[in-house]
Amino acid sequence: MDDVDGAVQGTAVGLQELTGLLLDAATSELGDRYVEMWLTEGQDHFVVGVHDLQDGEAEALQAELGLVAPTEVVNRQVSRAELDEVALAVSAAAEAQGGVVSVVRNCERGVVRLVVPESVSASSLADEIAATGQVTAVTGDAVDGLETLFDFDIAGSQPKVAIVHGAAPSPMDTYLSAPMKSGKYITVTGSQHSLHCTSGFLVSGGGGTYGITAGHCGQVGSSVKLGTASSSLTQGNIQNNTYWGNGNPVGDSAVFIIGGSGADASVFVNSSLSRTLVSQAQAAPAPALYGRACFSGTTTLQESCGNVTATGVSFTNQQHYDGSHNISGLVEWQSDAAQAVQGGDSGSGIYAVNADGTAVALGLIQSGYGQDDPQTSRDDRKFGYFTPIGTATSMTGTSIIANGRAPFGWLDLAQGGNGTVRVRGWALDPDKSREAIDVHVYVGGVSGSGEGHAFTANGYRPDVQSAYPNTGENHGFDVTFSTSRRGTIPVYVYAINASQSGGGNAHLSGSPLTVTVN
Repeated sequence: MDDVDGAVQGTAVGLQELTGLLLDAATSELGDRYVEMWLTEGQDHFVVGVHDLQDGEAEALQAELGLVAPTEVVNRQVSRAELDEVALAVSAAAEAQGGVVSVVRNCERGVVRLVVPESVSASSLADEIAATGQVTAVTGDAVDGLETLFDFDIAGSQPKVAIVHGAAPSPMDTYLSAPMKSGKYITVTGSQHSLHCTSGFLVSGGGGTYGITAGHCGQVGSSVKLGTASSSLTQGNIQNNTYWGNGNPVGDSAVFIIGGSGADASVFVNSSLSRTLVSQAQAAPAPALYGRACFSGTTTLQESCGNVTATGVSFTNQQHYDGSHNISGLVEWQSDAAQAVQGGDSGSGIYAVNADGTAVALGLIQSGYGQDDPQTSRDDRKFGYFTPIGTATSMTGTSIIANGRAPFGWLDLAQGGNGTVRVRGWALDPDKSREAIDVHVYVGGVSGSGEGHAFTANGYRPDVQSAYPNTGENHGFDVTFSTSRRGTIPVYVYAINASQSGGGNAHLSGSPLTVTVN
């Protein structure tokens, strides 16, 4: 089978985009029968799980999806919808017996991993779940790690539930290491309240570095502490608030001073995972373009993801100290987990996850429903709202801080002439992907030794837009310029970083090329 790296060489399609194209093709073709997709460890092909494959169907699907990328189609007898139902049911059963620490689905293996407090009898809960006859439940050492469970009857037709004991991390554990980054436990204390919330992304404004969180967490002047109210790690005070005292705000955000050192422009998920924040969504309603949104709040205590379902939503919040607020300009999303957002998650940064594990800032968690909607039979616990990051930063006069990525592109052609050189290709900066960027060309040597020429990559290249959705069609260049250099000489072409969040300039793929100038 051809490898994935080979499938992307020499084209405008990178691994992240190839993954998206294949996912779109698989979900469009399969609908509810699509279960999961993953890249093999050796990155030589993709695997697509399909619910209840029929005879001969795997080969036909492999041929069709193989037009996008090397693909293996495998059977999964447990559907995604079944696993969703199991996750909700076992969570409810565990709550009735004493509580839930976390619930994680693994669609690839048809497994729900349920972590419960020590006070809950795992064996009694397993018996209750197994008695339904619809689920296989196991407990104890056999499921101490998900890897062990992956080898447990993966070809079975029933969903599986792995029940283990575990304690929720202490709130203090979630902020002691590199405290100032998105996803940290904060307590906001004012004259009327003391609220547990979660820190959002780092932002800059007025020459300083600040944190941003949900506006309803505290009014201007409120004290922000890392950890519990008794913690001595005070960061500072809220300086700007778009919510408090405003009966009908657009969005829900607040900015607070960061004190001390250790600020980190990344997203804290847990003690073993932080995601590098590389950029933000361009503008509202840009979050809808990403499709999927994830966050990790200090009550939820796990990365929770789901699909964006609506933008431009209004929501009436009646639970805070200065009366009812009809908040407009929010984004609604539906979590894969049993409950989207819990108290204390407010202010968490919500983001899209790139194929390389990095994150794109989408917004700030505002709230979630706490119960079902009896009129629509919708499980409203799975729905939440967030303020788009473009709204939050524009309303507070700040800019997101990210660990920027380098620009990239491709040199398609370099051609010598009579005292001239022609270069053709494309270039873009993923941190400002809808903007045209500068390109520098050096004839006869690298920067510092070659003859330099500069221009902007703003030509029409619809193939780049197709490969990198939502970046625009104007990232191409096809330029001919005069040169004093003669002979057979190399031409080096560089994409110039357009953002101020790092990443540097980058040598275009395909460069250098050798030309002959008469």
